[in-house]
Amino acid sequence: MLASRLGKEFRPFFYEQRATVYLMMQMKIHKTSNVSDEAGFAILAVMGLLVALTVAVTILLPNGITSHNVQDTETERKHLQAIGQGSEIYLRENRTWPPTLAAHNPGYAPFASTQLTQNNHLFPRYYFVHPNTSTFANGTGLAESDLTDVRFLLVSNLDADATPTITNAAVFETWWATDESAMPGLHIYRGNLASQFHHVTLKALDDGGSYQIDGTTTNSSGGLLADYSRYHVAGTVISLDEEDTYATPEVQFALTGNVAYQFDPLCEAGSQWRVVPASPCFSPIVLWLSTQGSTSGAPGLDSWTDSQIVYFDNPNLTYETGSTGQTSGTFASITEMSAFGLADIDAGHYVNASMTVGGVTLNEGDLLLSTDVNETLTSINSLSVNDEDVFIFRPVSPDDYSSGTFFMFIDASDIGITGDIEALTFVEMNTSVAGQVLLQGDVLFFYDGRDIYHFSPTSLGSTTSGAVSLFIDGSDIGISEQFEGLELIEEQTDLGDITLQAGQLLASFEAGDSDLGDNRINVDVTDIVIFDLTSVGNDTEGTASIVFDGADVGLTTVSEGSDAVMIKGSTSTIVALSITNPGFETGDLTGWTKTGDLTGNGGHNGWGARTSTGAMSYPHGGTYFGDARADDAVTGSNEHEIGVYQRLDVSAYATDIDGGKARTSFSGFGHGETPGGCCDDKAKLRITFYNAVSGGSPIGVSNDSVWANTTETWDQLSINDASVPAGTRSIELLLLGRKEVGGSKLDGGIDDVRGSLMIAP
Repeated sequence: MLASRLGKEFRPFFYEQRATVYLMMQMKIHKTSNVSDEAGFAILAVMGLLVALTVAVTILLPNGITSHNVQDTETERKHLQAIGQGSEIYLRENRTWPPTLAAHNPGYAPFASTQLTQNNHLFPRYYFVHPNTSTFANGTGLAESDLTDVRFLLVSNLDADATPTITNAAVFETWWATDESAMPGLHIYRGNLASQFHHVTLKALDDGGSYQIDGTTTNSSGGLLADYSRYHVAGTVISLDEEDTYATPEVQFALTGNVAYQFDPLCEAGSQWRVVPASPCFSPIVLWLSTQGSTSGAPGLDSWTDSQIVYFDNPNLTYETGSTGQTSGTFASITEMSAFGLADIDAGHYVNASMTVGGVTLNEGDLLLSTDVNETLTSINSLSVNDEDVFIFRPVSPDDYSSGTFFMFIDASDIGITGDIEALTFVEMNTSVAGQVLLQGDVLFFYDGRDIYHFSPTSLGSTTSGAVSLFIDGSDIGISEQFEGLELIEEQTDLGDITLQAGQLLASFEAGDSDLGDNRINVDVTDIVIFDLTSVGNDTEGTASIVFDGADVGLTTVSEGSDAVMIKGSTSTIVALSITNPGFETGDLTGWTKTGDLTGNGGHNGWGARTSTGAMSYPHGGTYFGDARADDAVTGSNEHEIGVYQRLDVSAYATDIDGGKARTSFSGFGHGETPGGCCDDKAKLRITFYNAVSGGSPIGVSNDSVWANTTETWDQLSINDASVPAGTRSIELLLLGRKEVGGSKLDGGIDDVRGSLMIAP
């Protein structure tokens, strides 16, 4: 019984001591054959030694056994810990669990395969992963609820085979909770590796995009990617591609912590996958609004004030006349103008193209605004304005409206407007509305009653001048409420899921109307409508349709009606062409070259700059205008065509021009001599495309405006939306005067010409 309780290390000691005593006794016996006193004493001494050794062994053996158990226990604990740490390393490097204990060799635990699978007492070790996560695939990851189950067990018993059987979560939890101190030979290592998993969140704001996680690919195929929220092992490779089918990622990284990305196809290529939080990128064309009062409960923005400008855009953008027949989308703030002393925005327009009109330079991104009351506005500078004025707010940098500079744009009192301007839109490219051409630089506005007025400026800024005329007679098309918002559509424009056409007008009103347009539709105060006009002026006709239903997006009260309606962005890039001395304000022909008589009749070219002539006593704008009889010399009594021209370099846009993406428009004002007099003189614009910046040959045919032929009246001249033929490198602008037979001088002139190039996307 004693031997069976001894450790293997103590058995040799016991047998060795017994053998020693026996040998000593034999030696003493063989030393003498006679029994004597000396022999007796020797035997007694040996027996005493044996008794002492027996007592010593009896005392030492329990302590020896105890030391042996502590050593084995500590060794097994360290071995299991080393194997457990190897499991963690294996998971990080392979992004899956080790399939067996033997799989820890080589490289993940400092033991041979047989040492991994059994302890030093030759009993088996066991390895179990929680059944809920034992077969997880890192490419698809884990749900948050799975993280509590990212655990494994190592089980070993030094006294016997532990023989655990774990086939379900309940049994795993029982072993996890087992108190091994009640079984001295039992050892359990508990591994919890939830900390090795990180949260990956992916969201798409609109259609498109694809991604790959640890080799598992998800394509949008042009649709909307589903929201993704899963947990993956540290070191997992995340690859994000902007294409609908995964190919080459723009973003790729190894996972080191929780990450969140959103896909926004409205952002520039190469930056459409963006780290959250990030503001959505603007659509190429987006609706901006200001409301009559404060609002609450709109998607994306809980509330805003009547001095705030907001935009309406993705995600979930649709319009009433679009694919769903319902308005939906998300609001976000652009700027809060009360910070500059502006209490209530009354009218507004976003400037989409840089240009100079009426002596005032506008930059892309400028806001043209009017306020509800007289105020002094202060940011980088200060400007005092009245409620009938229109002013420019120029942001400190593009799309950053946190501060800026104020300039006067229209001093309405200069042109006889004394009422509050409550709606306006600025014409950025020549646009025909129901047959009437609005020129770049014109303004449509509302200030009284139910009508819209057309302002054709000759000067803008602190000194404003120009002609004001009726454009829309509101009573003709059932308008019973005041206009609040107004926006002219200047070319075919994709706004969300709808397409707007050139010449249409967006409008909002102070209150609802049950009889709007010739088709007499019912609109609410928070709606925005589109007008399709078939005639303008004193006999206005046209139909209306709702494009923005405010009730669909939580806008229902009068204060939530749109006070300003603006469209930010343009289908085409608008480039103002640089014309030298466009209004002849140098007092001469600087920048212009005279032609010969294009009829071949040898007429005298008398073009120059004048302040007045016999047929026109004042310039259209500024101090001078260009006139065909400026030197008052005799032209001749025959038919003559004589003009001045300059070449405009467009070679910088050669790629777009050759790709068929370029169009051009020109405008100006001309006078002639009213038919019925002696001569019927007149003037017009002509453009010709050339294949070289200078010299070269004409391409295609020339484009002409109508003739201006009225004494003492500046008639509007325009060439609208002319296609620029491939190969064009310059455009020749010709100001042409024509003399019919009769008289001796050519009475025709032109002033304030301008041109623009439109580049399609």
